[in-house]
Amino acid sequence: MLRMRYRDYLNKVHGGWLGKCIGGTIGARMENNKDLLDFTVNDVFPDEIPPNDDLDLQILWLHVLEQKGSRIDSRDLADGWLEHCWYPFNEYGYFVKNYRMGIAPPYSGVFNNDYFRNSMGCPIRSEIWGFISPGHPEVAAQYAYQDGILDHDMLAVQGEQFLAALEAQAFFETDLLRLIEHGMRFIPHDSELSRCIRFVRDGFLQGLGWQDIRARMLRQYASPDASHCVQNIGLTVLALLLGKGDFTETMMIAVNSGYDTDCTAATSGAILGQILGADAIPALWLDRMGEEYVMWFPLNRRSLRIRDLAEDTCAAGLSLVRDGVLQIELTDIPAHVKPSLPERRPEPLYAIDTIYEGQPSIGFGETAQVRLVLHNRSARPHVGSVRIACADSLTASLERVDVKVEAGGQLEIPLLFQVKPDVAFIPQTNINAITWSGPDGAVVEARFGLAGAARVKVVGPFWDIYDTRLHDEHPFYRGRPSGRANFNNYVNIERPYIDESFAGIDTLEGLHVNMHMDKMRLNELFGHLGQSCVYVVQHLYSPVERDAYAVIGHNDAYKFWLNGELKGEAKEHTLWMPYNDEIPVRLRQGDNLLIYKIVRSDNRFEFSSGFRGDLPFAKEPNFTHWFIDLSSAIS
Repeated sequence: MLRMRYRDYLNKVHGGWLGKCIGGTIGARMENNKDLLDFTVNDVFPDEIPPNDDLDLQILWLHVLEQKGSRIDSRDLADGWLEHCWYPFNEYGYFVKNYRMGIAPPYSGVFNNDYFRNSMGCPIRSEIWGFISPGHPEVAAQYAYQDGILDHDMLAVQGEQFLAALEAQAFFETDLLRLIEHGMRFIPHDSELSRCIRFVRDGFLQGLGWQDIRARMLRQYASPDASHCVQNIGLTVLALLLGKGDFTETMMIAVNSGYDTDCTAATSGAILGQILGADAIPALWLDRMGEEYVMWFPLNRRSLRIRDLAEDTCAAGLSLVRDGVLQIELTDIPAHVKPSLPERRPEPLYAIDTIYEGQPSIGFGETAQVRLVLHNRSARPHVGSVRIACADSLTASLERVDVKVEAGGQLEIPLLFQVKPDVAFIPQTNINAITWSGPDGAVVEARFGLAGAARVKVVGPFWDIYDTRLHDEHPFYRGRPSGRANFNNYVNIERPYIDESFAGIDTLEGLHVNMHMDKMRLNELFGHLGQSCVYVVQHLYSPVERDAYAVIGHNDAYKFWLNGELKGEAKEHTLWMPYNDEIPVRLRQGDNLLIYKIVRSDNRFEFSSGFRGDLPFAKEPNFTHWFIDLSSAIS
């Protein structure tokens, strides 16, 4: 059995949290700067310590452990997030939106989250799982999985598992190359993340300098998303290996490598701080950091001292030993140090899982398939009934069914959902309730959501066929070589392809389409390639009059009208991301007419639109939540 003195355990956890705080502090100012930077020890520290989501959410996870015990799952973490944490940024915001709509992990991390699903939001939360699991990488990786699927897809989840497993093993192993190998057991060998880590490791073994390895790695693995997990975990490994055990050198490589600097510096600082222990972190860093961390949301902790956080983390680790989760002997424990988590709760005898066959969403005229899986972990058969209570806008293939689930077995019930044919609007949020009851009084309840797809009409496509007779008359063509024009269509955002007063827009012929996500699937609607323009028309119902932000992602020119008024436009060809533009608008109570004119100047439309604005204190759209109470007219 593994054995460790408690004071060594505490020293390493304390060193890890100190490194996390130091790295997050010095990296925060440069976050998402892709340049090669040139900070020095003398100018890298900010004037005051900023809050850091990298740390805040892990303190929240410790709080959830202290409330729920060591047998926590993703829903416990998700519920804790919604209760305590207001963060709406990037992948965090999509998780919050999905979970509020009843879409639970693992679907909450991937649905409608194309751009950020493999960003750094979960790899930066690895330390708590490694620190409470000394010598047990598998335990740390399983906790990391339950955490990561809240708001990410598997590449980022595996990145969190990699780091958590490495950190769990770092209590008994100090060689970074061997630690990296331990962590890589949780990443598929052929994945992009695994290849990137090996690329950095091989450059280190070849004796290349850190700037050279960085440049070569980014040529192969850099993403438009500065927070993407592959390049940033690669930079974290780079800082650790090329820092060669020197805390100062490691911190400066991490920060000066750019990209998601608060993440890379915080994680590399945590790992090296853990290996070294609090006693060995240079005084110049400790003096500048101070003894306390800063949180961005309130949480009832006994203090904000980093040392107290380390002690509380170790008390959670002691609880896992008590519960039999860890097979390790911690010796020389002071009399006042006790396990802090409640006794491990038993696994529930009866449970319901919800599995979506496809997307967790539904559109008018479509069928959504959901599988219920009933689990009976008891020692006797369970005979009872299952009732399905649909959201008001939906119907299900079953309302009630009698079931028998054998002892230690499970039973699957397929369900089909449809939008009621007589509803005028389909809501964004459609919560369905499941009740499984039996004659012995056991009742199990579950709720799950189906996101309502936006119902839109697409008018077009339109394009201009070049006519030599118009060459000198049309301002768009004037000055263009006429011979070359014969090989191209043209499209012009300024040309009205329909009456842009939009009188009679609802009577125009068009394709009626369900858009399940903010990013519209326009490319699937037309077989032709090349330049074109479409108009997308939607009637959006708001239950109240409200200020909002129209959050638009685009790769080409567009115009956006709300209730007949031009609210936003762009003319450039650019890289799509979910919020290229954030446009303040006023939604009126009831029906709102949205019209998007979208241009494609090459072969692909990339366009998305959503509305956010829940947080009354927020002064900018990325500090607001996505609305979940809007509805789309069925026309």
